[in-house]
Amino acid sequence: MNLTLRFESSQTRGVVTRSGALATIRLERDAKLIVFGDIHGDLETLIAGLARRKAGDVTLFLGDYADRGPNGVEVIERVNELLDSEFEYTVAIKGNHEAYDDEGVPTFRPCTLVDEAIAKRGSWNAFFEMFSRFVTKLQLAAIVPESLLFVHGGIHTSMNDSAILESPNATLESELLWSDPSGSNGPSRRGIGHRFDARVTKGVCDAFGVRGIVRSHEPAKALSGPRVEHGGRIVTTSSTTTYGGRAYVLVVEPSSIKSGYSLVDSAVYL
Repeated sequence: MNLTLRFESSQTRGVVTRSGALATIRLERDAKLIVFGDIHGDLETLIAGLARRKAGDVTLFLGDYADRGPNGVEVIERVNELLDSEFEYTVAIKGNHEAYDDEGVPTFRPCTLVDEAIAKRGSWNAFFEMFSRFVTKLQLAAIVPESLLFVHGGIHTSMNDSAILESPNATLESELLWSDPSGSNGPSRRGIGHRFDARVTKGVCDAFGVRGIVRSHEPAKALSGPRVEHGGRIVTTSSTTTYGGRAYVLVVEPSSIKSGYSLVDSAVYL
């Protein structure tokens, strides 16, 4: 059994409304949305990206906080602190590297977090107590109405209204965590999830009334900046130097969301 996300049915604080697994973000005037892609243990990038925030800004994380990089423990602890202290201005999405069973066994490979936690905190079990609570605070998707939909990995043709994302079944959760945009539809090379094409992307954008979808999950695809696919409707972003390249965050302003979006231009390099 996978470690499950335990969502409250509805929770509204500040500018973020949480309804099940879906967070809705409505930015206040002059506020910005600071978007982190995969971090993968890159603490320096996390700190530098958080320094870009100002009062009233919303911080959105797209998952994959640990593994591959050296400081996954510290990254998870810092994001967990933000969820506790700035819950009304922080949204954290679950990535495939947050997929563990209830006994603390990862359901993905490679996993370096377990050994890192043992070395730094003395025991995986002790760290996993905090980590399991952290996972219950994560969403599976976020949306800025009439503008952008945010997921970790991919989408699916079953996504035809917000209720589907508020209470996704295990199959849809797997698609959200593991799937990737492609030129065609079919099974993923990862052995889990699927490839989805531009027609699927357009269908989901139309169903949710958004201009595009922002995701992470493939940092190697976005080493030098955001990668745009499917006629501009899919943007892949990254916030880690673990794979090489430049780390950055997306700093999205309300005016740019309303008038269309050029997320390549919204990248702030760290």
